[in-house]
Order: sequence, then structure tokens, then C-alpha cells
Amino acid sequence: MRRTLMLLLALALTLGLCACGGDHVEETVAPPAEEIVETPAEEVTEAPTEAEPAGIVYTVNVVDEGGNPVVGTMVQICQGELCMMPCATDDSGVATFTVTDEGTYEAKLLSLPAGYEYATEEQVFPFGSAFELTITLKAVA
Repeated sequence: MRRTLMLLLALALTLGLCACGGDHVEETVAPPAEEIVETPAEEVTEAPTEAEPAGIVYTVNVVDEGGNPVVGTMVQICQGELCMMPCATDDSGVATFTVTDEGTYEAKLLSLPAGYEYATEEQVFPFGSAFELTITLKAVA
């Protein structure tokens, strides 16, 4: 039985090769190395969908009493006990934060640059209904 099965299998393979032109074998030759050109894969970017909100951008401007930007102030925004990672103000005195949850946020200054102090007694600054606020610092001699 086993021998008959092997014979039928060999016959099926032979007929399959004949039907497919199995008597001709093509050689595959790789092109020379200098002809191989790799194309970089295209980067796929997806636009945000309505299900994925981009977020709300909160902006904190830190200026001195003359309205000049104060660079390097460490700012953090918080919603209750939950705070975002701190961010230093840039050359324009601006720190921006993107949040995905609506709510009531407040800004805190974690550190002031040398030569500045708070212009008011207030050290926590609520955004209220706006997404931008300006904090004024006082230059000290």
C-alpha cells in the first residue's frame, strides 16, 4: 500500500512538472552590486480624526514690568492635584501646554530666573475662561 501511494505521488509530480513546463529551468542571476538601488520607505502620517481630539493649547506668557519677555522661567499647569510636565519659557517668554481634558487649570511658576521675583503676592495663576494668561515678574537689583 505504501509503495503504491509513493508511486502515485511520483506520477502526480511528474505530470505536474510536464504540465507546467517543468523541463526548462531558468537561472536567476542577481544584478551587480552597483545596480542595486534601495528606495526609502515612504513615511506614513495620519491626520487626526474627529475621534482623536488634538487637544486644547494653554499659553503662559511671562514678562517683566516693562512687558519684556522673561526667558527660562519654569512653568507648570495643574488641574487640581494633576499637573503637567514643567516647561521653561522660550526666547519670547512663552510656555505652551496641550491638554486633552477640558477643565479648570492654573499655572504655577516652579522657579524664577535670577534677578526676578513675583510682582504680586499671588503665586498660583488661574486661567479662568481663557486659554492664555500673562504673568508679570518684578526685576530686582
